Amino acid sequence: MLYATFMVAVFSLVLQFYLHAQISEARVVSANHESVEAHLIAEWTADIAREEMSSKIQMTKKISAVFKDGARIGGGKCEE
Repeated sequence: MLYATFMVAVFSLVLQFYLHAQISEARVVSANHESVEAHLIAEWTADIAREEMSSKIQMTKKISAVFKDGARIGGGKCEE
């Protein structure tokens, strides 16, 4: 009887360590998944910001060119 109780205690201890290791591994995998997801979201956001900035710069250059052309044509003076 004592041997059976001892074996149950040992089995319970081994099972407890195994389950703790599995839970820890699951937490590590979950944290890694969240980290990768956050990194991808940050990259996508940076790409979108770069595209918006590029389009704004191009629009500003076009507007500047229009104003420069208008200044050359009209001479920059208003005639009354």
